[in-house]
Amino acid sequence: MKGKAKQAELDHKQIHSNQTETNQDERTGGGNTYLLRAAVIFLAVVSFFTTANGMKAYIFRENGVIAYTASAAIQGILLALSMNLPGYLRSLWKKPWNVFARCFMILMALLLTGVAVFCSSWFSYVYIAEVIHQDSWGTDSELLVQRTYRTQLYDARDYAHVYRLYLEESMGDHILRLEEQAREQLKDSRIDGGIAWDEEEAAYRSEGGTAASYMLPVITAMRRTAVQEPSQESLDQAARAVEDARNNITQRTENIQQRMSTISSNLDAYNRQITNLNNRIRNATEGTDVAALTNALNNYTRMFETATQEQTNLELESMQLDQALTRLSVYESLLGLNSSTSAITIRSDLLELQSEFFKQEPDETRLLEIAQEIFKNLRNAANEQSTGENAQSYTALMLQMNRLIRNLTDYSDIKDIEASLDEMITELRTTTESTGIGEDESSQSAKDDGNEKSSDQWKKTWEKRLSDLRAQISAMPAYGQSEGGDSILSEDQLSILRSYDRATASGVLDDVVRRYIANHNAIYQGIIYLQSPYRDLARFALLLALSFDLAGFIFGIVIEGSNQAGHMLEKYIPVGGGDRPKWSILDTLNQYYVLTGDYEHRNGIYHYKVFRNGLLEDWAVTDSKPYQQGIYREKENRREEVGRREQKLQFADQQTERENPLFIGPQPVLTKGPKDGVYQDCRLMFSEGSLLQVTLAGRYFLASVEEYVPVHCYAPHRGENRTIPVKQMVHELDAQIAVVALNHSGTRVAAIYVIEKEV
Repeated sequence: MKGKAKQAELDHKQIHSNQTETNQDERTGGGNTYLLRAAVIFLAVVSFFTTANGMKAYIFRENGVIAYTASAAIQGILLALSMNLPGYLRSLWKKPWNVFARCFMILMALLLTGVAVFCSSWFSYVYIAEVIHQDSWGTDSELLVQRTYRTQLYDARDYAHVYRLYLEESMGDHILRLEEQAREQLKDSRIDGGIAWDEEEAAYRSEGGTAASYMLPVITAMRRTAVQEPSQESLDQAARAVEDARNNITQRTENIQQRMSTISSNLDAYNRQITNLNNRIRNATEGTDVAALTNALNNYTRMFETATQEQTNLELESMQLDQALTRLSVYESLLGLNSSTSAITIRSDLLELQSEFFKQEPDETRLLEIAQEIFKNLRNAANEQSTGENAQSYTALMLQMNRLIRNLTDYSDIKDIEASLDEMITELRTTTESTGIGEDESSQSAKDDGNEKSSDQWKKTWEKRLSDLRAQISAMPAYGQSEGGDSILSEDQLSILRSYDRATASGVLDDVVRRYIANHNAIYQGIIYLQSPYRDLARFALLLALSFDLAGFIFGIVIEGSNQAGHMLEKYIPVGGGDRPKWSILDTLNQYYVLTGDYEHRNGIYHYKVFRNGLLEDWAVTDSKPYQQGIYREKENRREEVGRREQKLQFADQQTERENPLFIGPQPVLTKGPKDGVYQDCRLMFSEGSLLQVTLAGRYFLASVEEYVPVHCYAPHRGENRTIPVKQMVHELDAQIAVVALNHSGTRVAAIYVIEKEV
């Protein structure tokens, strides 16, 4: 009796101490609750100003009162909801309505909350982002515009260059095929002009001179065409001989004319000198030595005679060349060279076109002129010969020439575009854009004005550049992939032709103008900040804006949870009285801690949230590996997790058999208590003073316990810890793990620790 009275006295003292600590915790918790509520209100005030300024900057620019009023309404809604949103939802669910009506009202409440949070957070984010981007966004925007412009400019230049090479290759092959087709399809009849070629040749041989040297090869070539169905090669050689002779005679005639003009001037000078010298000799006084004058007179006389003879020879040669030109006209008439519609003329033009095209720097204007002239001649020839095989040949060549003319037009355009793009690249490389550097910082107003002017200036400059580039891209011809045949283009160049899309490139330039040059509303500007390559500041602004609004809800849930926990403790912690306490508080054989799994890592130390006998504590450890959620016990100044394997509850002086695979012999291995019980994935309940384990096979007795033994239950899915007397476990309690802790003497159950399982 004396021992029991002493134990009861100790229990009363423990209860009083526990009640004192509980009251102190309630006072501390109440102070913390008030502090959290004040913090939520201050955050709401901050969000009120940021939201109002965001609305004022992008929506209500003309009336700031509306912006502040709307922001106040939004913050009032959020503040009220953040304080007790779970309570509002519970009250709606408890309404005497059907399930659909309750779900609809809860959905509307959540939707209203979401809309209010979005409006507040987004306008706060836009305002904060605008403030933190104020000094850098202009430069960032210009850099982004310049980068996109540079990329599209280089891509367009590459496409124009490769497309020009493709056209050159295509047109070269086309011209060669045209010349070959013309040689095969356009055939002239026999050259018969009634000319006696032997007499023609003999006359020039007897005459000799320069004209003969030019005409004899022509006569030889013409003689080969004076047969029935002359070969195309003979016709081409005769045409080339006539053309070469005409060019040579024309050049020689021009030289003769220049020489004769020089000789005429010299003769006049010589005549003047001779007259002057004769006068001086006649007028000389007697005795004067005139030998020098006489020698000079003789020299000028010989020079005059020589020049006169040369002039006579040149006049004769010029007359012979003129006669040769007249004969060449007759030969050209026989060959059809003086007719634009003749086959040989058309082929000659094709040869000229080919010669011009394969120059180092072909003149695309001249190419187009020649091609158009050939097309006109083909059309006239087709009209002259409306029927027959030759008419069909002319028509086929017209179709080919029409295609060639289109390619030449594209070739001319692409060369001009390529040159323009090269100029843009040169301008981009040599021009330094203004980004606000060099402003006068002595005056803030002057700086602000300079920034505004600089911003407007670079936007106008780049908008014009983007417009010019877009115009060049739109004017570029589209690539039509050709099949078959070998190409001089590499696979990379062909890939450029196939992949480049003018519409896509123009769309990219339009997006740049719309994003970084044009003005925007609040929603689009916020999206632009987040999509920009320099989006780290925008993310920070968004996170900060969300924290202003969501922190209130988080703290509201914490306050609500603390209130609920306070009500729970107030419900289950009885007030002492009488001879027997209503709460059995005994020291346990082992000290247990329930780890929630939440921790912070600060300065190399892990800080865990743990419950010890139902009270929240901080556990600081320096272990490198984080501890997981579970029940731990303190052993030899360290804490180890229990429940690696189940352990049967064993009171003092109890012995149980244990299998020992290393023991060989008839004797069993005995283990001696006391030992706390450890049970995994179990169901526990209290019935008539007994702690029972419920299984599919039935209920099994674990131990006898007093009604007021504390049960410390941690529910991870709800994030709460509650302490109840064991007598309230009249229903099955699903546990991930349960520890039945004994007192120091190992004679009675002192406490039960449970981590509940989500059902």
